[in-house]
Amino acid sequence: MDVKATEKAPTAGKSHVLRGIVFAALGGICWGFSGNCAQMLTAELGVPVMWITAVRLTVAAVIFLVICLVREPRHLLAALRDGRSLAYIAGFAILGVLLTQVSYLSAIAYTNAGTGTVLERTGLVLIMGYVCLRTRRLPRLREAGGLVLAIGGTVLIATQGDFSRLAIAPAGLGWGLVSAVALAFYTLMPGKPLAKWGSFIVTGLAMAMGGTVAMAGVQPWTLGVEVTPAVVGGCLYNAFLERRMSGGRGVRLQKAVRLCGTAAVALLLIYKGAALGREIITSAENDYWLAQKDYENFETVSYEIEGVTFYCPVSGDQVGYQAFPSSPVKAGIRFLGSGIADGFAPVQDTDTAVVGGP
Repeated sequence: MDVKATEKAPTAGKSHVLRGIVFAALGGICWGFSGNCAQMLTAELGVPVMWITAVRLTVAAVIFLVICLVREPRHLLAALRDGRSLAYIAGFAILGVLLTQVSYLSAIAYTNAGTGTVLERTGLVLIMGYVCLRTRRLPRLREAGGLVLAIGGTVLIATQGDFSRLAIAPAGLGWGLVSAVALAFYTLMPGKPLAKWGSFIVTGLAMAMGGTVAMAGVQPWTLGVEVTPAVVGGCLYNAFLERRMSGGRGVRLQKAVRLCGTAAVALLLIYKGAALGREIITSAENDYWLAQKDYENFETVSYEIEGVTFYCPVSGDQVGYQAFPSSPVKAGIRFLGSGIADGFAPVQDTDTAVVGGP
């Protein structure tokens, strides 16, 4: 008997356990941070939930499937020919992936990242109930205790201890409970395809199916969302790194970060190149080849002060040269004489005057 091999076996087991603990912790951290990214996108940047859902699923699907084509192209093609597995994956894509995304992001939009995440995690109660029914047994003592705490915590979050009213938006509570059901589907449905094809292929195909449905239904290019670096970063994180880490199947954190960084740089270059090309095409009109391009003008709204019409921009702080007189925002002033040439002063300050017109 090899004594060295016997001595190494417990060490290897401990190493795998430690790696599992580290990835489980990283998965929780990444999952929590994804909620904060979603809250930033919806609350601060005003990005619609359905736009985020369609874009993040599509981007994630592209990244996952490209990796599958590089790492295991034969398995991917074989999975595409397996009709039974594709049926399971299609159900997982709609009831698991797509419904989870929409409901979780909607819960965050109506409440906040912490509340939405806690409400979604109550789906573990449904998973426990399903397992108990399938194995035909009652919940164990600690499982029953967890069930009571989960339900009690949900009630406290929804009421803040005042049982006569809801402390959060009813829509937020509703979407949170829907996300809990979706989480149960997300966890339980893909068991057979995962065992057969692995997490990357199943997740990539499911996100491709869910993203296709979302793109066709939402048509995000019609929603007028301004794609800024913050929006790109938030969607990329939600699309790839959070999914990669929270799955708990990552071999190396550095590889996941490197792949995500490469994808981010590539997409940023594509976005910048497309923006530059669009600007060149827009400006290269026949009129501008023979004459100087006119100064740009912006959409404005008008308002009156003592019979004089002023203009201010609908958005931003520019009006161009045609609208005059103008101000970056609606001005609260009064004239000191019969017109603007006699000077003006703030409405709330009658002692300080600005003499002379603009």
